[in-house]
Amino acid sequence: MSNRNAKPKSKMQAFWPIIGLMLILALGFISWVLAPPVIGFLGGVLPNFPPAEIPPDTMQIFITVVLFVLMSLIISLIVAAAAPRKRSAVNEKSLTKERALMVEEKKKQKLRQRAINRMDKSR
Repeated sequence: MSNRNAKPKSKMQAFWPIIGLMLILALGFISWVLAPPVIGFLGGVLPNFPPAEIPPDTMQIFITVVLFVLMSLIISLIVAAAAPRKRSAVNEKSLTKERALMVEEKKKQKLRQRAINRMDKSR
């Protein structure tokens, strides 16, 4: 089902998946590069870090994933805050007018029902 009244999309929107993939790759690379200094920093701050039973490669992968998730969350918040918002088509004036019409229609319906009930009683 197509939407004929849909607003035409911008040409830039066609590249959003590619931009997203590039962003994921860039964040992954940055996370991988930052993992060793973060492990060194945490080793200086936390006692017994990294644990002796965990191999260094596994620790680097773990820290890389944690950094990737944190940076992805931050980027997602920035994109969500910067994204243009759709204007609401509903405003207070139209809501008030619609409500008044609904109340008026309800009154008319009540009067019609009363008239029907009166006719039924007279029989």
